[in-house]
Amino acid sequence: MNDISNSSVFISESSRYHYFNLLDYMERNINSCRELYTVPLLYKILKTNDNNELLKVIQYFSGGGSNLLNVKYCYEKDDGEYLNIPFEEYNNYILEGQIPVDENGREIDDFNSKYLSFYCLLNMSSIYEN
Repeated sequence: MNDISNSSVFISESSRYHYFNLLDYMERNINSCRELYTVPLLYKILKTNDNNELLKVIQYFSGGGSNLLNVKYCYEKDDGEYLNIPFEEYNNYILEGQIPVDENGREIDDFNSKYLSFYCLLNMSSIYEN
């Protein structure tokens, strides 16, 4: 991790702590086979309330050569079900305020931004390949 962090634009000296927290958690819980990491759980694991730090960690571990996490964007409906939202739709809402549509192109009834979220799935194949 130290070698990787020296060459990454996402890992700074101050954020290294959060990266190690995620890896330590995964290593300690490797046998539990947790595959789903929600935003509240990630805040707890990383030991931060800082949105930017959370996003840096997610971005680092979901891209590049890592691919440890697969990010899924979603909208939680009133009944607790989740609609999958394409990344582009999620991003357009965050950057431009355009109300997203689901993965089938359907509009979201009574859209409320507080129900727009994401979660991460552990890419098990990346663990077993290494």
